[in-house]
Amino acid sequence: MNDKRKSVVYIIVTGSPAARDVGELVGLAQADGWEVCVIASPSGRRSIDSDTLSLKTGHSVRSEYKEPDAPDELPPADAMIVSVIQN
Repeated sequence: MNDKRKSVVYIIVTGSPAARDVGELVGLAQADGWEVCVIASPSGRRSIDSDTLSLKTGHSVRSEYKEPDAPDELPPADAMIVSVIQN
């Protein structure tokens, strides 16, 4: 964690059924004082409303790889939450 900015949590969204409720998780994290960034797999992106999540978080939803030399648009993460499908 850091002293100069809010703590940042990345929410990683996959094709899990939980992806549909990511907006609720974003709101809960924000209410607890976290700055939230959403990263989605291609199948996860199909299950979410990226535009609404971008407005809610203030960050674009990333779902493509970033070139190594490209600047990172997201702040560094202090924590991550990952949705997982279990059979």
